[in-house]
Amino acid sequence: MHREASSIVVVSVTNPYPPATGKQAVTLGLLEYLVTRYGGERLTWVSLGIQAQFPDSLRPARVVNVPPLASWQRSLWLLARALRGSPLQQAMIYSPHARRTIYDLVKSSGVEFTIYDTLRSGQYAPAALKGRSYVFLDDLFSRRYRRMSVALKTDRDLNVDALGNFGRRLPEWLQAITRNRAMLQVLLRLEARRMERAERASVNNFAACLLVSADEVSILREASGAENVSVMTPRLAGLVERHRSWAGEHKLVWVGDLRLPHNHVGLQWYISNIHTKILHRFPSLTLDVIGRGASNELMSSLQSTDGVTVHGYVDDLDDALSQAAALIAPFRFGSGVKIKIVDAIARGLPVITTPIGAEGLSVGPERGILVADSVQQWLHSVSSVLDAADNAHLSEAAANYFRNTFSTSATSRQYDEIFPRLE
Repeated sequence: MHREASSIVVVSVTNPYPPATGKQAVTLGLLEYLVTRYGGERLTWVSLGIQAQFPDSLRPARVVNVPPLASWQRSLWLLARALRGSPLQQAMIYSPHARRTIYDLVKSSGVEFTIYDTLRSGQYAPAALKGRSYVFLDDLFSRRYRRMSVALKTDRDLNVDALGNFGRRLPEWLQAITRNRAMLQVLLRLEARRMERAERASVNNFAACLLVSADEVSILREASGAENVSVMTPRLAGLVERHRSWAGEHKLVWVGDLRLPHNHVGLQWYISNIHTKILHRFPSLTLDVIGRGASNELMSSLQSTDGVTVHGYVDDLDDALSQAAALIAPFRFGSGVKIKIVDAIARGLPVITTPIGAEGLSVGPERGILVADSVQQWLHSVSSVLDAADNAHLSEAAANYFRNTFSTSATSRQYDEIFPRLE
């Protein structure tokens, strides 16, 4: 197969633009880095199953869109691969045509290295090219699915689409099976085991396995006994430090896509267990909920709760966030670094989150991120962010943390150490 000269290939299952989700934002940040360091003329982008879009300033020299299989073909390959032990994450997008296309592209002597943006795309990496292949695992999905399964088991009242966007990509017949709560728990436990096996095996198939969380780097290194697992701090394209001027308003803000289970469950838990008790202590406190996709049940709960205003999707968050004393991020399950927290600290906005939300981050007042789980911890944290002097210190600490860890200059230095220098 003839191809134009190119030094770098990215194989992706993510449409990077516009960045409506955290994964899209991180993918766009990676693209920004590659174009800035190596030049768009050296980049080939292979898009699996989607028509990738790019801002004009970051357009790769070549884009290869690999179309999805027909529905019946996807179902057959999903069954065949799943019966052989593949995680559904990989089996649901497997395509022999994609495998041939990627192999023909990356085997060329003109390709210096290839980046696979998930384990789903990483299943196509040729074993013989391990030395010049990198996989961005993002986070350990095995932990995510295990935590979802536990949440469904321990909270009988929990009513949520636990598979989120992943579930919506499954064939309709499999989606129907997952609507049964018991079957969903079985599926989550099975997928957690298979993803864990694939995550451990990835250290043998790539020059480097990259995770956003230092905690999860340690977990995978210990589980696999390998050293080629490194942190790749999320870089958000276009996100720059912003000056914040809080007028002292007693307002908290929550932001997120409520179609995603970790967002839905976290907000639901906060409203049911924390909000009313905080309101009793601070009667003037309000909570702005910003984000699309709330279920009818959750929307009814939010609208009937004192002090809560639901805004739905907001295109420009600057005004909404600048008026808040803090962002709340009450995660009950999930994994990896939470992008909404990075976005908040870039604005110098203090954050109150749970232990799970804090994973992969340096936290504490010196980072502008307070961690709370119990009611008393939430009351103490809210009291701190509502104090003008404390809020100013937290705001400055958050901005400094962003500048030193997540800014363009900080992530560029880290990525320069990960990816090879080209002549």
